[in-house]
Amino acid sequence: MSQLNNEAAVSEENISVNIRVRPLLTPEVNWGKLEAWSIPDKATISDSKTGRSYVFDRVFGTTATNQEIYSSLGSEVLQKVLRGYNSALFCYGQTSSGKTFTMHGIRPGNPGIVPMTIQDLFNHIQNTPHKEFLLRCSYLELYNECINDLLNSRQVNLQLQEDKHRGTKVVGATEEICTSEEKVSALLYKGEAQRKIASTNFNLRSSRSHTM
Repeated sequence: MSQLNNEAAVSEENISVNIRVRPLLTPEVNWGKLEAWSIPDKATISDSKTGRSYVFDRVFGTTATNQEIYSSLGSEVLQKVLRGYNSALFCYGQTSSGKTFTMHGIRPGNPGIVPMTIQDLFNHIQNTPHKEFLLRCSYLELYNECINDLLNSRQVNLQLQEDKHRGTKVVGATEEICTSEEKVSALLYKGEAQRKIASTNFNLRSSRSHTM
């Protein structure tokens, strides 16, 4: 799980790398698997077999909640965006490592970073009546090295292009103007229905692609 904040004012990048350790899944428990990692402190993770340790900006254990992770990481990224910085937060890991759960959660009872960010964003807009905001939403899938538009199933294998004003962009990607939290959520549900999924030994509906 990484955060990338482009601090334009000081012309430098601020990258934060954080680790979340998921609990054992039911099949793993049934197979007699043991926890592979221990967490000596909030910044260190250790291999339970070899004892070798690795240090990151923050390590979250198996009991960490999505709310805790959002409060520590996601909220900060949103605040940077609202101050005008180019910012991103993304999850990286192998199949069934918990990326989708961390980012999307289980709605409505246990939301992930994305729905919590959307809620906070619109709360900020409502509490800032002296400013105008224009929000556009795209939802893209990277699958087998192809970029597909999850908001328009006819738009597949889209191309990247450099734009002198906006940087790298995806040519032809749908951009929906969003004026409410409900509108963004509807687009997310629409896009999720188009994603490539398949079952694995760990997950009956494992995501087979990356999304943005």
